[in-house]
Amino acid sequence: MRYIATFERQESDANTAVEVEVSSRADALSQVRYVRDNLAYAVDSQFSETSGGVSLIINGESTEAHVETWGDSVRVEIRNQVFNFGVADPLRYQAQALSKQLQAAGPRIVRAPMPGRVVKILVASGTEVEAGQGLVVIEAMKMENELKSPSSGRVSSVWVTEGSAVENNAALITLEQRE
Repeated sequence: MRYIATFERQESDANTAVEVEVSSRADALSQVRYVRDNLAYAVDSQFSETSGGVSLIINGESTEAHVETWGDSVRVEIRNQVFNFGVADPLRYQAQALSKQLQAAGPRIVRAPMPGRVVKILVASGTEVEAGQGLVVIEAMKMENELKSPSSGRVSSVWVTEGSAVENNAALITLEQRE
């Protein structure tokens, strides 16, 4: 199976994505192949019952690793070095990358998380806001909920008025993000 593994590079703050191919054999041996920085790597792995870890052969060199997984994340410790990876199939990885690009560009609409009534509008059209700043207060199930700005920017539209009823997912405020 093919996966995309993302990890933080030590020499920079940027994440690196590597396509990884994993194959399993009947003898419980798994093989991982990947290319990074124009170098091909082959890793054979097998669970070690004696240590509870994973025995690895990386390009012919043997070592032990401890592996922990949770959700789409993998933590690998080899020779007292820790490596954290995010893992996704290629289609899911492309969808996540596209979603991040779309979120980064263009206006953001703050929506009602549940049906309720607008109690107070804390900003007006044209107001500059910071990430985390309160925008609107909605009462739902006799509790008031302050909705906060997801990012810094300028309020371009206020779609509701105080006292109005709103449905779940109704548009409340549009923010133009700062560049």
